[in-house]
Amino acid sequence: MSSDIVIHSFYNRSDREVALLSENNGSTVNASHVVTDITLFQPISYYIIGSLMTIIMVIGFSTNLAILYTYATNRKIQTVDNTLIIGLALSDIGQAIFGIPFVVISSFSKHWIFGHTLCQYYAFITTSFGIAQIAMLTVIAMERYFVIVRHDKRLTNTPFRCMIAILGCFVYGSSWATGPLLGWSGYKEEEVGIACCVKWEVKDSSALSYTISLCTFGWFIPLFLIAFGYISIACSVSISTLLLHKSLYKSPVSSLCYCPV
Repeated sequence: MSSDIVIHSFYNRSDREVALLSENNGSTVNASHVVTDITLFQPISYYIIGSLMTIIMVIGFSTNLAILYTYATNRKIQTVDNTLIIGLALSDIGQAIFGIPFVVISSFSKHWIFGHTLCQYYAFITTSFGIAQIAMLTVIAMERYFVIVRHDKRLTNTPFRCMIAILGCFVYGSSWATGPLLGWSGYKEEEVGIACCVKWEVKDSSALSYTISLCTFGWFIPLFLIAFGYISIACSVSISTLLLHKSLYKSPVSSLCYCPV
């Protein structure tokens, strides 16, 4: 007796088509209903992911909202440096409100239920906020580098320049996220079926060029600048501490302290 197997399409899930494969003749037809659902994970795995993402969403939203409230109500911490941290908090709240809920609902549904248009929207939002956050971390690292190592506060020495830097990071992230919407690579549903992302695995020249460009300017160069900034800060602080200890040891007061009685 023949048995029918229904397989969800991972790469074109937006139209929710399924393939009905018959053992008798191997023919493929479109089905309007699902007989047997084969998913990448066990159902319990989707519930675990949904629960974890819910916890992340609640903690991320509440803690960053507390940061904004503390910053707004305490004038002592409304410094230029902390303004950059506020940019990160706003980005995290944006992720918690406009991105993570889609993953939570899809996880408990065990597949993406929002269609092709919202798949494009979700991928754009997460890519935009993600690149913007990396850019902000890079700006913070460079700002600390110039202040501590180079003793130059011109990069973000005014609130206006800080706001311009934050806005520039959001524009930078949105620019990279717009590429797939305009045909440079594209967005698609992930194989697990609960989120959407850039078409990483596609081998055509458009997707390949976008992937290389995004990894270079969105990840590798910022990572290099962040590492360079903080390593330089650590070296500068270590050298300053060593010189301070040497100067104290050679001072008359230090000499008296170390003289045997």
